[in-house]
Amino acid sequence: MFADPAKAPGSAMQVDLLIVDKLSRIVAVEYKNAGQRLPQEKIGVEAARLYNELLLLVTDVHDPEEVEAFLPQIRFALKKRLAEAAIEPGSGKRSA
Repeated sequence: MFADPAKAPGSAMQVDLLIVDKLSRIVAVEYKNAGQRLPQEKIGVEAARLYNELLLLVTDVHDPEEVEAFLPQIRFALKKRLAEAAIEPGSGKRSA
């Protein structure tokens, strides 16, 4: 039906749940290490943000070696963001 199966309806790339799980663990650990409390229901949101950042870095999100190579960079960026937020309290929250 479609010459290119990637263009067929419903064939959009799916989120890799194993990567999301790893990113969720990174989020939980780094928030704890930074002494910041992140509500449990927000861990997934933060992990999704990191997943989007990862997509910008990798050429193939389905290549486990490439993904693993970029996870330290993702972790470092999160640590840096948390450290900056600690210096400027309230800068990481949306204003009302």
